[in-house]
Amino acid sequence: MTTTRAAIRRRAVGLAMAEGRSVGFASRDNVNALTATAGAATTLTDTAGLPPAGAAATTAKAWWLYLPTMAAAYQRRIVASYSGSTQAFTHEGPDYNATTITALGLGTTPYLVLRNDPDRWNAAINEACKQLLSQVKYDEITFTTATDEQARYTLSAAPFSLTSIVRDSQVADIEYRDANDASGQERWLPWADGRRTWRTYMDESNVILDFGKDSALWPSTDIRIRVKWTAQFTALTDETATVDVDEYWAALGTLAIMSDWYADVNNPNDDWNVIGRRAKAQYEAQRRLILGEDAFRQVQRTAQQTGINGVGGRAGRGTGYQRAQRGVWR
Repeated sequence: MTTTRAAIRRRAVGLAMAEGRSVGFASRDNVNALTATAGAATTLTDTAGLPPAGAAATTAKAWWLYLPTMAAAYQRRIVASYSGSTQAFTHEGPDYNATTITALGLGTTPYLVLRNDPDRWNAAINEACKQLLSQVKYDEITFTTATDEQARYTLSAAPFSLTSIVRDSQVADIEYRDANDASGQERWLPWADGRRTWRTYMDESNVILDFGKDSALWPSTDIRIRVKWTAQFTALTDETATVDVDEYWAALGTLAIMSDWYADVNNPNDDWNVIGRRAKAQYEAQRRLILGEDAFRQVQRTAQQTGINGVGGRAGRGTGYQRAQRGVWR
């Protein structure tokens, strides 16, 4: 699904509700942008999207009036008051110029009214793309000569040549199959099957894939190797750049970042705490839906017996450590 930062921002602002309270006006349907129907030096009018007669004059007072497609000098203003009878915001200045007023009056200029700094919304979207959102990729490797058969490989070099893997944590799994499997009938199995092992680590700026010391268990020309790895999405830098990410997932990730930045840690009923709790739970559910078993990678250790005490464990996300009581697993 290809989307833009503007679309992600509209979706995120629309989802950011706490006890019926909104943190901004961005869209009536979470899809289409709000656009001004008229404007003047100190006002922006939208008779199609803003609250009608009866709305308080303090509606969105001191919030940001944001026109992202305008020249930098006219993008950001602070709301001074609101008129429900004319459905117009008055800002604190400086004035819009004649060109800006004309553009506002054509109904083609998207705008947002945000309780929080627009730059922080944009930064949160980029941070979500860089840190929270990821996609699983598969790359099959063919070992063509005996010189390919070794214990350690630099993933950015042949025969792997995976230059997009820049951190060891990106590698989720290593799988293998028989080289003679018929096309369309490949049977991929986990390389770490209790006898074979693998690990990744950083050697300066290189990601190293290590299969261990036993040469009988190295990759060979008789098998095919597949690297399963995760890649983050590219951060967006403008309103026209597109990113191939699920828009709803990106919006939830954005809200998770915003809640970390703005929530009052001493007040569980703070709006951003409420928004954050809901967004993070939905984000994790969406992550599992999109990434499946790779959503939260678990690192397993096999159990060992030492004397009469069972020693083992499980490291990974969450609290899950196994307990041992004199040889009995609980």
